[in-house]
Amino acid sequence: MDKRGQVTIFVIIAIIIVGVILLLFAFGGLPTLLGGGQIIPSDFLTTCIMSDLQKDVTLLSNNAGYENPEASVMYKGENYTYLCYTTEYYKTCTIQQPFIKNNFEKELARMLTPKAQQCAQSLVTAYQKAGYSVSSSANSNVSIVVGPEKISVDFMVNLVVSKQGATQKIDKVSASLNSQLYNLMFIASSIVDFEAVYGDSETTLYMQYYPDLRIDKIRRDDGSKIYTLTDVVTTDRFRFAVRSLAWPAGYGFG
Repeated sequence: MDKRGQVTIFVIIAIIIVGVILLLFAFGGLPTLLGGGQIIPSDFLTTCIMSDLQKDVTLLSNNAGYENPEASVMYKGENYTYLCYTTEYYKTCTIQQPFIKNNFEKELARMLTPKAQQCAQSLVTAYQKAGYSVSSSANSNVSIVVGPEKISVDFMVNLVVSKQGATQKIDKVSASLNSQLYNLMFIASSIVDFEAVYGDSETTLYMQYYPDLRIDKIRRDDGSKIYTLTDVVTTDRFRFAVRSLAWPAGYGFG
């Protein structure tokens, strides 16, 4: 009976050991886990760049897609960038940026590139500390796509990592930020088109069609109009200004 009990115990222990090994392989491989944890490039770069991504997106969305806008109007201590403008009275404005989304993507990619290169180098260092042999290109380029539900960031990292005879090539790593800016910029573009053609826009129609949308429109004495488009669910917003079909003080409305 004692011998049978000992055999049973050994069998149970063996089953537990096999189970643990299988779990280790299922979650990324035994050598990697025993060496200090698995490196997941997408998670690593997302964590590294997320703070800068959120900060830069906020800056650009408050400045109509520009880091350093040239033409703007001041209101309550803040600058609002013109997307459609004319210096004259009684005339509709000229569109300053016909490709709002494309310009936003270009500006964001330029702003994020230095941080992306730092994060790519940090990824290389992390692999090396984990015992990997790493070869990489000198730079990490960034590609931005503002989509209907998120902002996607693609890192072109061009890494080759190897350990214990296994080699992996990593060309591109992606990160994303949930955002409704795509819809807000689409609506902003429509408003700018109406301002350029008719000299004004009817914002209530947009809010009736988009239930999560709020549009604040403020008329200034100089004929400028300030628009703030906000998604009330996510609190994402996009701000800009126009000056179109302006009237001199004392005539019509400005």
